[in-house]
Amino acid sequence: MKFSIITACKNRLSHLKESLPVMLAQPECEVIVVDFSCAEGTGDYVRQHFPAAKVVSVPDRNYFSNWEARNAGAKVATGEWLVFVDADIILANGCAEWLAANVKSGNFYKFPPGQELERHKSTTSALSLNNLQGFLVTERSSFEKFEGYDELLKGWGAGGDVDIQNSLLHLQNIKVFLPEHIVDRVIEHGDDLRFAHTGGSF
Repeated sequence: MKFSIITACKNRLSHLKESLPVMLAQPECEVIVVDFSCAEGTGDYVRQHFPAAKVVSVPDRNYFSNWEARNAGAKVATGEWLVFVDADIILANGCAEWLAANVKSGNFYKFPPGQELERHKSTTSALSLNNLQGFLVTERSSFEKFEGYDELLKGWGAGGDVDIQNSLLHLQNIKVFLPEHIVDRVIEHGDDLRFAHTGGSF
């Protein structure tokens, strides 16, 4: 299996109910859902309604760490490539086909900075410019060389996305920007959800 799509949920089950079916519809992909101590029972819901997805549970966390959650998902991934996707991102139907045709060893893939996006700009708040900045496609072998995301980073804007890019660049991986058409839309939401459970500062 070439791609492992990894997403995490803490009290955003409503978002996952929209995004997960599209993730699972991507061909030649495994989908991993990390239930990060979700009070809404994400793990049980996914096991019951979407048994094709792998569920990883991270219990007893009263905060949300995207970095810890993503690392937990990556540990069970079997794909050559890891595709990290936030639960509020709805993939386009042809996302996996585009990746299969275009990704190359030695590269990693991100979206351009938010202010350079055209289709996915949002007016929810200025922070919505970061909507697609957590989307990362990288070879699993590269990710494992530096043991993934730095879990010491705390808070919504603690720099985990920048830190992992720096780690990949240090390995001489080349950053390539993704086209916006591989994402259908981002579920609109306010800053209250961005900061819920993150702890630390932004």
